[in-house]
Amino acid sequence: MEDALQGPGNEIVKGRLSVGLSFTLTWEGGFVDNPADPGGATNKGITQAVYSDYLKRSARPPWHVKDIKLTEVVDIYRLRYWLPAGCDVCDAPVAVARFDTAVNFGLGGLREILHIATATNNHSGLPAAIRIVAARRAHRSSLILHNPKLSVFRKGWANRDNALDAYIRVVKF
Repeated sequence: MEDALQGPGNEIVKGRLSVGLSFTLTWEGGFVDNPADPGGATNKGITQAVYSDYLKRSARPPWHVKDIKLTEVVDIYRLRYWLPAGCDVCDAPVAVARFDTAVNFGLGGLREILHIATATNNHSGLPAAIRIVAARRAHRSSLILHNPKLSVFRKGWANRDNALDAYIRVVKF
């Protein structure tokens, strides 16, 4: 993974990104196309729509997300999630919690979750990251309440949130 992150400029962000990717890619595995998933065809957490947009913006021909390259995955995660979520300026627990939340919920979902999680003034460190995980859990419950078809993902979501809770307690840059 680290080799895919090496390149000119911005090495600190790329190095930090590798810490987030090491957690997130554990949960965003290979190719899936679950009919119950509103994201549709997805590989390594990148939906076909996101990949198609990335290729179009890069002036490259369309390609199936099933065949996405690791370097493209890293680039998409950095450009579409890590940087817009502000992870480059956060401490490790908050950066990883924000990043995984942005990937799993989208940037709009991240904003909603941060709104819930930042009801207090402490926005950094482990306590803030723990609040993000708690807000994710509450948001997921609300999603399932409003769309019971999503309950098929409940166990996997709970496992991911539990793993994130454990990871943010030990992660360092």
